[in-house]
Amino acid sequence: NPGPWRIPYHHQGLLHYCREFGVQLEPFIELNHNSWLHSTGAFGGKAVRYRELASDFNGFTAELLAKAIDQHKLDELVPEEERAHIRDAMHSWGALNKDMAYAKGNTSSLRRGFEKPQGGGIDGAPVPSDPFARKDVMQSGLWNWMAFHERLDMQTTMFQPVGGMDQIGKGFTRQVKDLITLNCKVSSIHQDDRGVTVTYTDTAHGDAVRQAQADYCVCTIPLSVLSQL
Repeated sequence: NPGPWRIPYHHQGLLHYCREFGVQLEPFIELNHNSWLHSTGAFGGKAVRYRELASDFNGFTAELLAKAIDQHKLDELVPEEERAHIRDAMHSWGALNKDMAYAKGNTSSLRRGFEKPQGGGIDGAPVPSDPFARKDVMQSGLWNWMAFHERLDMQTTMFQPVGGMDQIGKGFTRQVKDLITLNCKVSSIHQDDRGVTVTYTDTAHGDAVRQAQADYCVCTIPLSVLSQL
């Protein structure tokens, strides 16, 4: 799958052609909360789970904002009723405890994962995990990857063709196969006031040099190759 791979849910034009041409699609897992995040300059070079980093970042951010409200730091900026709503939102969004703190416990571990997951038997009780130090989370820079998935073109749901992206090209080929000439090597593309002339070598017919003329040329040759023509 060289080049673009993912198909966002809002690329309606491409999704339409896939449906019309019988190109089967399947989900592309864009955001995996169990995936690893790594930076040599963060957490001593140790990889951390996305869910751990995201939960801790959200939790600590929510706690700081809740503290600012409780300490009346935002009284001049935010009306009282709105402050109450924000405080409630931070409690829920950040998985804060009853003291409005993001700390080790079942509430935070239901987001970031448990040190020992719940099981069966007499010792089946789950063991909460320890959040990372707030300083380490904020200094890591890994929160950039949280923002990455918020971009419109990176939001779920994503799709991919079953069998690879070339299935889309094959779908188009089935529709216009009588118009396609294969085994031709383009040697030049010339444009003037009258249109475009493409010169190519027909390797399937004795390397005959031929030309095709048209009003327009839609060129999909990679720039690294096109620059050599």
